[in-house]
Amino acid sequence: MRSDSVIVKDINQRDNENDNEIEEEEDSCDEAEHIPTNEEALSAIKLLKTLYYRQRETSPQIIDKVRELEMDIEKQFWRAKTVQRKIADFFH
Repeated sequence: MRSDSVIVKDINQRDNENDNEIEEEEDSCDEAEHIPTNEEALSAIKLLKTLYYRQRETSPQIIDKVRELEMDIEKQFWRAKTVQRKIADFFH
């Protein structure tokens, strides 16, 4: 039969190993995450649009959603490019 101190040591060692594994997973997630720029998103959506337009069996709803997504990304792109020139621009 194992003593209490041996059991506590085993549990602490397992906790430390689990903590190390979690830290390694977090580090790998941080390195792998890449947030695309507006330009990258625009080129990707144009690629998707081309793909769906060339397929004959694509439903019109999918094409509409891709177009909506493209328009939303374009808005974000141009919003990032514009500079407020007058006070009224602030309210749009």
